[in-house]
Amino acid sequence: MARSEIQIGESTFFVQKFSVMDQLRIFGDLQKTLVPSLAKVIGFSDEKPKDATSAQLAELAQKSAANFAQGLQDLSQQLSGQELVKLADMLIKPELVTVQRDDFNNGTDKKLSKTDFDLVFDDMSELIELVIFILQLNFSSFFTKFLARLGSVQELVKKA
Repeated sequence: MARSEIQIGESTFFVQKFSVMDQLRIFGDLQKTLVPSLAKVIGFSDEKPKDATSAQLAELAQKSAANFAQGLQDLSQQLSGQELVKLADMLIKPELVTVQRDDFNNGTDKKLSKTDFDLVFDDMSELIELVIFILQLNFSSFFTKFLARLGSVQELVKKA
């Protein structure tokens, strides 16, 4: 499976997507914590999608994956410390995430384990950036497709 690369601080991370079934399981595990906040990410503030007007649906259809990433950054500020640690533990899997850092492993790939965090992350913002990257890599297409379908619904509403 292809790896996606991200440079965070002095470290380069290579991340593989979760398997489809793992994505489904993780999304299910996260939904109790994240879905209420993700509703805000995709533009439904305090409203439920079923209450959205056709104008709101049209606006939602125009949102991009970049907005998803920004929303996840906002979301991370709403989670407790315990929830953030649980999220990092759930998403950062050594078999799917490797790291290269010249002063850590002479620039060779090394599986990222929790015991290495203090060596490869200069501060917690870098860890959160990796968590957001993994979430975006695994779940942004779901929300992009969801928004595209909302756009299709909007077109049907206009024609009706």
